Amino acid sequence: MVKLTEQNLAMVETAGGESTVAETSNSPCPIRGIRYIILITTLICLASIMSNIVTFNFTVLCIRPQSGKELTNGINETAFRNVSHEGYSKDDKTIIFSSVAIGAIVTVLFVTHALQYFGLRVIFFASGMLTAIATMLVPLAVAQDNIIYFVILRICQGISFTICMPTTGAVTANWASLKQNGLFISTLVSFGQLAAVFTMATSGKLCMSRFGWPAVYYLHAGISFIAFGIWLIHTFSPQYIREILGYSVEHTGFSAALPVLVQFLFKIFAGYTSDKLRILSETAKLRLYNSIALGVSAFFLIILAFLPQGYPLTGVILLILATSMYGFNGGGFNKCATLVSRQYSAFVLGHIQILWCIAMLLCPILVNGMIGEGTIYDWRMIFLLHAFLSLITNVYFCIVAASDAAWWTDDERVKSRMISGDTFWWWRKEPEQV
Repeated sequence: MVKLTEQNLAMVETAGGESTVAETSNSPCPIRGIRYIILITTLICLASIMSNIVTFNFTVLCIRPQSGKELTNGINETAFRNVSHEGYSKDDKTIIFSSVAIGAIVTVLFVTHALQYFGLRVIFFASGMLTAIATMLVPLAVAQDNIIYFVILRICQGISFTICMPTTGAVTANWASLKQNGLFISTLVSFGQLAAVFTMATSGKLCMSRFGWPAVYYLHAGISFIAFGIWLIHTFSPQYIREILGYSVEHTGFSAALPVLVQFLFKIFAGYTSDKLRILSETAKLRLYNSIALGVSAFFLIILAFLPQGYPLTGVILLILATSMYGFNGGGFNKCATLVSRQYSAFVLGHIQILWCIAMLLCPILVNGMIGEGTIYDWRMIFLLHAFLSLITNVYFCIVAASDAAWWTDDERVKSRMISGDTFWWWRKEPEQV
């Protein structure tokens, strides 16, 4: 057995560490401090990857790809401040949105397995550089007036996105004790909310500034380069808010950022309280927090669906409440996955990311097919469908949820079954003791 310090530092070289709970929880003070540094820097890097993807979600309101004068006529303030969102057709937007998911789905299994051979440091840093370069080139691709260039860059962003959940699982499994499992997993999976808060808030200001929408991409690319550089050293629904609620482009950024900001805070709160709550069993806590995340959120979505047009403040409040409740999933299915899979968290969360990518692929297609003219009735159907799916999936989770480690996390037991010649050991439930 290697020393604890070497074992923890080896985490950045391999996605699947061999650290045990006892070793991690009894680590000396310097390691205890290092784990929080890694937690924070990893969260920032994950958020930068997601931010680069989210940039188009907002700049779609102000990009016009018909000509490259936004880039070539830098002194023309009017050209830079073109805020028309009619530059891309509805089908073009669907393709651009979906291309991220396509890139992620195609490569997610490859990236998960590559972690075992090249280590977390190499794959994660390479993903950071890929998304930074792709984001930096977006304004140039738009200036070419050919959607294919933009789609290729979005696919590259999707490829980088595949590392997010495996990294979350690896860092949680190797750096968090069981008592801190909820805190780590809920903090790391909040990268999406942290990204949206920053991107939506800054994009609205930059789009309306003299620098124009290209500055959004240059800023995010620069942050990615810096964030991953620091990480390497230390480790070793804007459309709805604008069209239905009637907010301006500038205010849409803040309004879209506010719900995910509150969700980010809820994630931290849920992760912390999930670890500290003692009156319920671990499985009961998983069911409770997941029901808050999906059930309560569905309740607010249903109310939002039937809110008459002309109540923008009430709509934003309901949207904040519905979105914020999802923060409790840090103590629900995300925590459940790490508790059950233990040292295989990176692999399991990698497959969860496949489902995430599929959702990213289907969501713009579904919205594009249902949105029609973008009326309040179209959005009502979208919110009701989302609420229905949330309720159904939560019921299923509550039935199958568990908090104990799966039998296949016992490497010696699995090895014994394989030696015994049981070809279908992986298909059955927990095997008999051998």
